[in-house]
Amino acid sequence: MGLLSNIFGKGKDNENKQEPPKQSYQEWQREKVEEYHVNNRTWGDTWKEIASNELGGMTLVNGKNTHELLEDPEAKHNLSLMLACCKAELERVDIGEGQPAPYYFKRAAILFNKQKEYDKEIKICELYVDAAINWYETMDTMRRSWSSNSHITDAQQRIQKALLKKDKVQKKSD
Repeated sequence: MGLLSNIFGKGKDNENKQEPPKQSYQEWQREKVEEYHVNNRTWGDTWKEIASNELGGMTLVNGKNTHELLEDPEAKHNLSLMLACCKAELERVDIGEGQPAPYYFKRAAILFNKQKEYDKEIKICELYVDAAINWYETMDTMRRSWSSNSHITDAQQRIQKALLKKDKVQKKSD
């Protein structure tokens, strides 16, 4: 994902390698899920602890889970916040925690569209499509076709619309 590197600077801090964990992620996750059930904690609280303590906060934005940011109605209008959420969602996919939530990518695409930055709108949609397809391909237990996922189709349609708008703007300027 070279585009991810360009947008988010992924891979810049590779020189800060840590020693490998003493237990596997799956063992640790199973332990946390058991703890979650015993202590009647919400999964969001448990995941926030996991992300903060074990993952260096890489799936959090401003110390919060991405869905918690939506409690502020103005958050959806903040492009840099939506891009930070996109990055956190991509990190979640990279560690195998789940598929990327399409909302943040769609909001970023809408905000780029409003700014008439169609290339960036296309790139953020492509990032989502690539991440979602890769997630579905790696989840062989789900055994369902990625093409049936409406969020991927929506993002692909948005790419086509943005390309048409970009061409129209270019033709007007010629």
